[in-house]
Amino acid sequence: MKSTILTVAVLALLAVSSAEAGSLSLRLVEASNSGGSSGSLSDVIGILQKTLPFKTFTLKASGSASLPASNQSVSLDGYSVICNGPQGNLSVAVKRRGKTIVNTSAALKKGKPFVLGGLPGGGGKSLVLILVAH
Repeated sequence: MKSTILTVAVLALLAVSSAEAGSLSLRLVEASNSGGSSGSLSDVIGILQKTLPFKTFTLKASGSASLPASNQSVSLDGYSVICNGPQGNLSVAVKRRGKTIVNTSAALKKGKPFVLGGLPGGGGKSLVLILVAH
């Protein structure tokens, strides 16, 4: 009887762990008011245009990480994005040249983009980080 209860408990724990397991896509996007937008952003362009005061968006770099993340570092065009934790409470730090620029947390929902804006870009341009859990 005890072994049956233990087996059920282990199977329940494995089911919860696999339900939380997944992947995270990260995209670094340049936002400006000149030029054209990248076709590779078609799944998020509407959200970006409604949310941010820019007209055009260009994909600069992309990467991925596994969820739950364990201090995973993803390099995106000179930036390091460090992710830690499960999808529902993901800690995100953005660094450039060893200096932390942004340190925040996000509750991601599968398939729903999380937009983190305000990263410094050059020449009147801003950079946006988009996270999507899969």
